[in-house]
Amino acid sequence: MLVLSLIASASLSGCRTQSAEHPVGVDDEADREGLGAASTEGTEGDGSEHSDTTEAGDEISVEEQLAIETMQTHLARTPASGSEEVSDPGAAHGPASPAPLEFVVVQQGPTQPWVLGIVNRSDHHARLIADPRLLSFEVNVPGKKKPVICELPEPLRPTQAHARYSVWLEPGQGVVKVFDPRLYCFASSGQQTLVPGAIVTPKFGWPEKVKTVWKGGKKQEVPVAQSEPFIAHLDRPAEPESESPPAGAASAPGAKTTPEASDEAASTHGIKGLRAPAIALNSDYRAWSAAALPRPVKTDSPIVIDMQQGSDAASDLQATVEVTLKNKSRQTQYVYFRRELLNLEVMGPGGAASCDPEPDTRAPDRHAFLRLTPGQRMSIPSRLVELCPKETFLRPGFYLVHARFEATATGEEFGLEAYVGRVATEHPANVRIRSGELSPYELEVMRPVRLLE
Repeated sequence: MLVLSLIASASLSGCRTQSAEHPVGVDDEADREGLGAASTEGTEGDGSEHSDTTEAGDEISVEEQLAIETMQTHLARTPASGSEEVSDPGAAHGPASPAPLEFVVVQQGPTQPWVLGIVNRSDHHARLIADPRLLSFEVNVPGKKKPVICELPEPLRPTQAHARYSVWLEPGQGVVKVFDPRLYCFASSGQQTLVPGAIVTPKFGWPEKVKTVWKGGKKQEVPVAQSEPFIAHLDRPAEPESESPPAGAASAPGAKTTPEASDEAASTHGIKGLRAPAIALNSDYRAWSAAALPRPVKTDSPIVIDMQQGSDAASDLQATVEVTLKNKSRQTQYVYFRRELLNLEVMGPGGAASCDPEPDTRAPDRHAFLRLTPGQRMSIPSRLVELCPKETFLRPGFYLVHARFEATATGEEFGLEAYVGRVATEHPANVRIRSGELSPYELEVMRPVRLLE
């Protein structure tokens, strides 16, 4: 459970560490222009300051410190961006991100959170839109001809750069984040994408604009002039004071000093997106195709309960699960069932939670006894907000939901011999909440940390 709690609490948390100082020689006007005309989207009413500031006494959590150490270890043992293939269990098989910003994702197996890192390997300052919603994956699934694209749905994935996620990276600095990739590769009835043998290529940012041309009788896509939004901008290093021109000195012949020229120069340093080395998933990830929570001990109970179907809901109010009761015996079984008799175990971005609805104090109703013939199953859909405390699903993210059911009514007063016992689900329901009152995307800001010496 310790490892599972780490996954849940870290799956959508951002690093809260000391941020980079604003680079010398960049004024406020240039700072605003560097994000592009549309970069202020999402800044009104969020009550947050620019992400370059860190409150005094802001501590690094254990999960965040482990993520930083994981990324530092990985960067120390792998060549710089653009080098040959590296043999690494966390991030291997494929070309690295183009310099000067290196993007990598490290996986440590299905029982540990994945870690993403973006580091500035150049000698320049870099401005990065460290927005975790811009993470996506291109997955080559065994047996499928076309790759599967995993990303957040349109209501969550931004189309423009948000200023609150803008951070300055000094040379050697970067950002890290722990996350659960199943939030992006969502599957409501069992994971079919992140499976053993899949090749996962992480991407961060927006796709590069291209046009289709014919060369030598073959159709090819070639890049065109790029425009906002950019995931990153590079800033020219500040000139040493000894080389700074004296006040009032004339500009060099042909020097471009107009605002238009400055904008043009800045646009040449824009980076549209980053691509990390691909990850090959091994046989351990077979667990994600079934369950990521401990399975209950199997019993010889004639009644079994399952819950493999969850919802991809816009908010917690629409989130549902479908509970299935099945009679696996050779005799007809009666079972007294009400949703109030279900207990849920939830693992989500806020940690583990239990849902124990108010006990059903009503006298058993004859119509509440279900009759299940041999092999028959019956499915009962339920809204999660009716079974769990309000705060359980307020935070958008990926949830795993298990259920326990305890039948206590014998049906003797109705001349029945009903099933009495306790059963639990073997597989969890996967539930994704897209928005909510406790949005992690509004609370978290990845802050710069020192990753390279």
